[in-house]
Amino acid sequence: MPTDSGLTALRRIRPYRGAFTPEAAEQLGDTVDFHTLVEAVETLSHALDNLGY
Repeated sequence: MPTDSGLTALRRIRPYRGAFTPEAAEQLGDTVDFHTLVEAVETLSHALDNLGY
């Protein structure tokens, strides 16, 4: 089951995606570490920004 802190971290990605978070959690399942997932997405986002994408 996703933790409150994991769901909060996903909501921080973009405010308008807050409604998407429960569906993402359901699709990804209960074995996903949301904190690690969000950190990875943020790292990828920064890398793509630095590359001009």
